[in-house]
Amino acid sequence: MNNSRRKFINRFSSILGGSILFNDPSYFEFVKEIDLNTERINTKKLSKFYMIKEDGIYLNHASIGTIPQPVHNAHVKYLKICESNPSLYVWGAPWKKITDLARTLSAELLKCNKDDIAITHNTTEGFNILAHGLVLKETDEVLFSSLNHAGASMPWKGLSKNKNFNVRSFNFPMDLVPEITEDKIVDLYSSQIRKNTKVLIFPHIDNIVGLQHPIEKIAINAKKLGVEYVFVDGAQSLGMIPLDLSNTKVDAYSMSPHKWLQAPKGTGLFFISETMRKKIPPMWYKSSLSMKDNTAKKYEDYSTRAWPAVVALADAIRFQNKIGLKKKNNYYNYLWSETKKIVDTSPDLIWHSPRDKGLSSMIMTIEAKKKSSSIVSKTLNEKHDIYLRPFENPLNALRISPNMFTDIMDIKKTIKIIDS
Repeated sequence: MNNSRRKFINRFSSILGGSILFNDPSYFEFVKEIDLNTERINTKKLSKFYMIKEDGIYLNHASIGTIPQPVHNAHVKYLKICESNPSLYVWGAPWKKITDLARTLSAELLKCNKDDIAITHNTTEGFNILAHGLVLKETDEVLFSSLNHAGASMPWKGLSKNKNFNVRSFNFPMDLVPEITEDKIVDLYSSQIRKNTKVLIFPHIDNIVGLQHPIEKIAINAKKLGVEYVFVDGAQSLGMIPLDLSNTKVDAYSMSPHKWLQAPKGTGLFFISETMRKKIPPMWYKSSLSMKDNTAKKYEDYSTRAWPAVVALADAIRFQNKIGLKKKNNYYNYLWSETKKIVDTSPDLIWHSPRDKGLSSMIMTIEAKKKSSSIVSKTLNEKHDIYLRPFENPLNALRISPNMFTDIMDIKKTIKIIDS
């Protein structure tokens, strides 16, 4: 065995056996801290495992999440392995074996078959695969609401003229969101379905007010009314709430792990059912393998790709798994409850997100009466080093999206400045 080959095997043995993450000293510290606090999250100690600057407050995880230090360290080491011999390591077979570990962990997280999962680059890619591949007639309609993110809508709008099908968007009544019920959400979508509505698209959790849609109920009802395909934008749900895609009745579900799963930027997950895979071809071809494969892997025929990020995606899942869904959910529920209380005590603030905990999320949107959200956001950025997302349409509002390491005192400080 030549020296290059021996080094190759030695370097990958630790990865194939599990992960470089497990050899990182900061991960050992993290595990020790998590094991010491089995019931709750200690935000002060957890924040030390992130790279957000200490004198700033970051409340914009719904746009871009932040990767934990141990996962970042592992990612850097994978990159170094690649760069030590690019042609050998970038195209080497071991990466594909490691990627299968990432796919298995993803499927376990989503409670689905790993053959249903493609590892893509972001949510938008999944919707482009669907829009490019689905055969629709001139009379067929693709329907979505104003709550849809552009990444889930624009592929259909952009291709509708070339492929000759109809696209329709309806205005979701934002004034109803705070007091909305599950039945009302289902009724709103059902009322918009026409005889020619072939495709329905909606977010699991939207990025404006954080409304958590009852996806199974919407999907079942839509198909009873004649909709053939239901596609869901899961960009904001993955990593924030528990997911079970095994029996949701949706045909495809596209996700961005770089937000709430805190994975490297440029990684995506795309769930697509076996039935749907028979109808949707790959969007690009590099080899003949994708033509023979009917698993979701056929949508990954990229040729060269950033394998280290894919491997680090698995480490991000491991990091989240170690914290645990129960602990995370308990803390998110606490942040939501306390934030809503703070907002409700001020006569000059308006809560625009759902008040029903079951329909809410870690996306909490508020309005400061008679103040421009853009100006308030600029003041927060420049004078206080606080970052959140302002909206001017369809609401004049500020979106607060914290994470596990966010202390409630940071949210209180932010709202106090907004309200001053």
